[in-house]
Amino acid sequence: MRTCLELGRKLLSRKERLRVECVKRGSAIESCRAVEIAVGISMEKAGLAIADPKNPSRVIKIELIGDLACIGIIKPGDDKLHRPPTIP
Repeated sequence: MRTCLELGRKLLSRKERLRVECVKRGSAIESCRAVEIAVGISMEKAGLAIADPKNPSRVIKIELIGDLACIGIIKPGDDKLHRPPTIP
């Protein structure tokens, strides 16, 4: 939780709309949904962003692998592997 808040302070503005997505591989954490809710509420309480899961301007991606957590803040859709080519 502390790491999410530190990243949020560096990378988010108060006007950002935020969705939290969690993927769990292993059993160190019982529920990814609980993690998503806790991080979203913490970000709002800290005044770092507004929780808006349907129309976010940023997404916090949390990957839980055993007892390791990988956290990133990205734009919606930036986690896709294949994007159509852009034509200038």
